[in-house]
Amino acid sequence: MKPVSARTVLVALLALVVPAPASAQPAEDDADIEADEAVEDDPLVTYAVEIDFVSRYLWRGLAWSEGAQMQPAASVDAFGVSLWAWTNLVLQREAYEGQFNEVDAGLGYTYSWGWLEVSAGLQVWTYPYQDDSPTTGQADVALYVPVGPFTFYTRQTVDIGGYAGAYWGELGAEFAWESDAGPIVEASVLTGWASDMFNDVYLEVDRTAWNTLETAFSVTFPFPWVYVRAHAGCSWLLDADLRAAVDDPFLVVGGIALGTEGPP
Repeated sequence: MKPVSARTVLVALLALVVPAPASAQPAEDDADIEADEAVEDDPLVTYAVEIDFVSRYLWRGLAWSEGAQMQPAASVDAFGVSLWAWTNLVLQREAYEGQFNEVDAGLGYTYSWGWLEVSAGLQVWTYPYQDDSPTTGQADVALYVPVGPFTFYTRQTVDIGGYAGAYWGELGAEFAWESDAGPIVEASVLTGWASDMFNDVYLEVDRTAWNTLETAFSVTFPFPWVYVRAHAGCSWLLDADLRAAVDDPFLVVGGIALGTEGPP
């Protein structure tokens, strides 16, 4: 038998270890195709429509209804800009029953910068049929830091309408978990503080205070064309003077929402 040279062995080993250019090309093409598909799958414009039935209207630790309300909302998002509208329909036998006693709208922008997400927005709040509640609005800015399934955030708002200068701030954390085919579970906790003007307007307590601690939990069940979201939450006024100014310093609310979302 003819002996095998060292050069022949080296060439054979290199052929096994180093893939030929022709065999590497399809893998590169597949990666390019997958990247292109990922870009195409990210829609430029999205929308969301939801009708939420709540046991009580809760806002910043305060109850704004005696009983059940219906709260329709809609939004359109494109290029980081969001345009939305929200309304409140009184269902139970109380003032303004069967009427939309609040209609709000807003415009916001969200920008992601590495691990940090920044959003800013303007909102207008109107109160039909309520002469003692003037049209007002607010400007807000928020910072979000995602860490795995958690998102930590802070939001600062200031009134720019009928109660110009009233300030509200909050610090919170959100958790979200989504399975491949099952429900989406979300939970959150936040604490909020307010200026003396804010508390004077909404609670007739003329002092700056650490106002509230709130928690919320929801489970969303997705279907082909619609989703169903069951949610509950509670709120506790932390300051003794604020608790004394309201009938219900500790509130528990719940609701069922029906909605749809996606690209047009």
